Amino acid sequence: MLLTSNPIKKLLLSFFTIASLSLTLPCQAQSFSAVAPSGHTLYYTVVNGEAKVVSPSSTSGYGNNFTGNLIIPDSVSSNGITYPVTTLAANVFLYCRYLTGVTIPQTVTTIGNNAFGSCSSLVSMIVSTDNPVFDSRDNCNAIIETNSNTLMFGCRSSVIPNTVTSIGDKAFSGCSSLTSISIPNSVTSIGNNAFSGCTSLLSVNISNSVTSIGQEAFWNCSSLIGITIPNSVTSIGNGAFKNCNNIVSFNIPTSITTISTSTFWGCSSLANIYIPNSVTVIGNTAFSNCVALTNITIPNSVFTIGEDAFKDCTLDTVTLFWEIPISQSLANASQLLSNTSVFSIPCGSISYYTLLWDNSWNTHNYQERGADFQLNVSASEDDWGTVSIIPQDGQYIRCADSIAVIQAIANEGYQFSHWDNGNVANPDTLRVHSDSSVTAIFVPSIGVENPIMAELQVYARNGQVFVNGECNIKDVQLYDISGKLLKTVKVDGSNTVIDITRYAAGVYIVRTNTENGLITRKVVR
Repeated sequence: MLLTSNPIKKLLLSFFTIASLSLTLPCQAQSFSAVAPSGHTLYYTVVNGEAKVVSPSSTSGYGNNFTGNLIIPDSVSSNGITYPVTTLAANVFLYCRYLTGVTIPQTVTTIGNNAFGSCSSLVSMIVSTDNPVFDSRDNCNAIIETNSNTLMFGCRSSVIPNTVTSIGDKAFSGCSSLTSISIPNSVTSIGNNAFSGCTSLLSVNISNSVTSIGQEAFWNCSSLIGITIPNSVTSIGNGAFKNCNNIVSFNIPTSITTISTSTFWGCSSLANIYIPNSVTVIGNTAFSNCVALTNITIPNSVFTIGEDAFKDCTLDTVTLFWEIPISQSLANASQLLSNTSVFSIPCGSISYYTLLWDNSWNTHNYQERGADFQLNVSASEDDWGTVSIIPQDGQYIRCADSIAVIQAIANEGYQFSHWDNGNVANPDTLRVHSDSSVTAIFVPSIGVENPIMAELQVYARNGQVFVNGECNIKDVQLYDISGKLLKTVKVDGSNTVIDITRYAAGVYIVRTNTENGLITRKVVR
């Protein structure tokens, strides 16, 4: 058989091969090197039209000999095509021990894991402007001459570009010369160990876009003095500030519900800590070895305290807000009971604490807060009776004596009905938790005050009250059962009728003032 070639078939094959290559090439990674503005050679990988800085060295992948101040460009060109620089790859400058400064362009969105790990000489980072250069003013303790005055200032704050959205794990771990860092409002997460071992780091400015701080993010930042955590942060990882032994005070934001395991372990200078009432859990060893922590307030939102949470803390006073405390086992687990001199507890709760925390081997020193609550007692009508506190120690009730006994004494012609809180006991016992007031309700006495007036008739019928007697009546007063005066009717004669149809059905008191004295009767409508 004679074999012949088909030129049309070859042409079609070539066309599809070229088309296939043209479709796949832009998606394939391309690698090349280029000289940065600072004179350093950097190696890049381009994927999908964006350049990633992958290494400062073509051999080892690490930059042990990469020195001085580096300026990373915002774009790089290869074969006539320009690519934006958007990523600093994982490990890209790992162990660049002699790198002292870096300028990061605002095109960068990602700083990878360990990107600047163990760059022990890195002092500062700045965001690139047009043509940034480093000079002596970037060094710590530089002196600037201004006219005839000399101004001393510290290290320049290192700034991460506001295009970066995440800081990878160990991104700046071991940068022991870095003194300050400003995290922009584009960053939402700080990775695990992101700044661990930055032993010269003095201050950190975290923007309110950050929602999470990773585990041991600032572990062993032994020079860190001040850091403010915004309310946007909802999680702080285990050991986040472990061994930050220069931090003196710390405010936990109200967005945090859990103080994680070992969060402040070994913060030996921490003397003031604010725990908001959003916190429900204090984790294991959370404040362990915080030897300067002598006073702490735990809100009543906390229902779990982990093992050794306050180990080796000598606590003078712990202020608690539980009216009924958590179990003794939890308190023992956190060393609260063994390490605390005084427990400041809510007024009236001492019986619960002694029941749940004390036993035949151990008792604790409790001090109830809220001494000198004010208790105001009064009568519904000043001339109908008096009210007193027993024992008679004034109107202030100390928290330790939060049981108050009050007594109402009626004047002649009147009688005690009830207290305005509904209690009818007299004397009555009150448990005082706050500033309080109570009023005794007195009513005219029921019965015949003057025997010679026994023939006076007082009765109700068809919504009318009838009062008939043999002597002159001056006036008639109508009261409800609580002692409230409803109506007074002037009378000049021996009888009268009072309309009570406007009042609800119930018991009423009729007080009749005659020329021979007072008579009080009870009627039912």
